[in-house]
Amino acid sequence: MSLSKPILQSCQEPCGENETNNLGSTYPGIMLPSNNGSVQALDQQASSAHNQIGNEMSFESQLTELEREAAMLRDISSQLDDISNSTMNKVSTSDVDSRSVYIGNLHRDVTALELALRFSSNEDVVRVTILSDKTTGLPNGYAYLEFSSVEGASQAMARMDGTPLRGRKLKVRWKRTNIFGYNILRRGRNGRLVRGVGRSGYRSFGRFQGIKHGASIPR
Repeated sequence: MSLSKPILQSCQEPCGENETNNLGSTYPGIMLPSNNGSVQALDQQASSAHNQIGNEMSFESQLTELEREAAMLRDISSQLDDISNSTMNKVSTSDVDSRSVYIGNLHRDVTALELALRFSSNEDVVRVTILSDKTTGLPNGYAYLEFSSVEGASQAMARMDGTPLRGRKLKVRWKRTNIFGYNILRRGRNGRLVRGVGRSGYRSFGRFQGIKHGASIPR
């Protein structure tokens, strides 16, 4: 019995500042909420932090989407540029061909300057191209002349077709634009594959077309 009295007295004495156990009191190193207002404040802070994280993630997502759309626009722009350049090249080639003539049955010793002087009328000749075999390097016996205008090419063709040059009668025709199907494999009458014979009956020799199938090739 003598031992219980000091214990009761100790409990009846005021507890120290750091030893109280009421709700909302302070324990060493631990802060507990003392009322409902503090709990709501913590909830608001947590909600605000969550919203901030969500906003940052939303911004990153929007930035990624914008970068993806920008890459798509660059790709589309590049494709449009390629299409535009291809169209311009085709238009340019078609324009040149419309002002060009084919000259066949040429003597192999004929030079580009000789052809230009022979066909020029008021300096209408813009370019002379004498084609050669890529293997032997020898002229194929034909050439192309480009004029500055369609009228100039037409007049030269009417004036020069059938005229002699170095003992040969020139064959002057409109230049044929390359047609799809010249340089593909086709089956001949005997079932064998034949390369280079297109719908127009022209055969490709070397890198160029223009010699009619079955015509003699200059040696």
